Amino acid sequence: MVNTKELSSIELSSLTTIGMGIYVLISVILAIIAFIALMVIGGSSAITTGLMLIPMIIFGAILYSIIHFFGRGYLYNVLVTRLNAIDFDIEEGEITRINPISTSLVIGVISLICFIIVYTLAYLVVPGFASSVLQTLMASGQMNLALIVYNFLVLMLSPQFFIACILLSFVLTFIFVCLQIYVYNYISPKVGGIIVDFKDEGKYTSLKYVDPKSAAIIVSICSLVVDLIVSIAMLAINHTAVLYALYNIISGFVITFVLVFLIAYFYNYLAPKMGQLKLELE
Repeated sequence: MVNTKELSSIELSSLTTIGMGIYVLISVILAIIAFIALMVIGGSSAITTGLMLIPMIIFGAILYSIIHFFGRGYLYNVLVTRLNAIDFDIEEGEITRINPISTSLVIGVISLICFIIVYTLAYLVVPGFASSVLQTLMASGQMNLALIVYNFLVLMLSPQFFIACILLSFVLTFIFVCLQIYVYNYISPKVGGIIVDFKDEGKYTSLKYVDPKSAAIIVSICSLVVDLIVSIAMLAINHTAVLYALYNIISGFVITFVLVFLIAYFYNYLAPKMGQLKLELE
C-alpha cells in the first residue's frame, strides 16, 4: 500500500546532533587520507604539519556541521509555512516517489538565503582583509599578483556579480535538484528506491534505519545524469576536454556512491547512540 507523507517540520536538535556525528566520522577519514598524502609528499618532515591538520579538519567539520544542519533545518521549518512542504510516497519501507517541484523549490530558496547570508558576511569582512593583503603584496613588489587580487575584489563586490550569483544560486539548485528527482522517480521502479524504516513516536516519526546500498545506488545514478549533462555542455564549449569530461563523470559517480553509502552506514551506526532523526510527517 502506497502512503503519501508530507515533511511538515524537522526536529532541529536531532538533525544537528546526528548530522554532526556523521560529519565528524567522515572528517576523520579525510584527515587520515590528508595525513597519509602529506607523508607521501613530504616524508617525515611533514609529520608535525599532518598532526596539526587532523584536529583542524575535525574541528572545522564540527563547527560547519552545527551551522549547516541547524541553519538549514531551521530555514526549512520556517519556509514550509509559506511554501509547499516536501512530500513523498513510501510503500513497504521503500521511497518510490518524491515531489520534484516542492522539493526543488524549498531547497532552492534555502540555497538562496544561505548565499545571501554568506555573501553579506564576506562583504563585511573581505574588503578589510583584502586591503591588508594588497598592501603587503605591493610592499613586497608583487604588483601582478596584487592586480589579480584587486580585480577579483572589484568583481566580487560589484552589483552585477551579486545579482548573477543570486540568480544562479537559486536557478541552478532548482534545476539540478528537480532533474535528479525526476530521474529518481523514473528509475526507482526499475532499480529500487531508498529503503528506510520509520517509527511513529507521538508527534514525531523517527528514522530508525537507512539502507546504505539502495541509497548509494539510486542517488549516484541520479547524480550521474546531471554529470552527463554538465559534461556534454562542457564538450559543446570545448571539444578537446573529452578526457576531463570522462574523468568528471566517472569520479562523480564513484565519489557520490561512496559518500552516500558512508553517510547511510554511519547514520545506522550512530543513531542508536546519539539519537535518531525525528521528523514531523503528515
